[in-house]
Amino acid sequence: PPPSTLHTSNFALSVVLLAVTFNLPMVVFLFVYLFLVGWLVCWFWFFETGFLCVALAVLKLTL
Repeated sequence: PPPSTLHTSNFALSVVLLAVTFNLPMVVFLFVYLFLVGWLVCWFWFFETGFLCVALAVLKLTL
């Protein structure tokens, strides 16, 4: 099941607070990206596929 709207808004609010506090666009990007990937994994229940997507994304960011 997808995460509730309340949980989503709470997460978005915490990301905004982190952005205001630390002012690190990369941190915000990573948080949003991980949240979107996790949301897709929760929605489709493709845990292996989601893990592969995260691993590929980390490789792209590193290389």
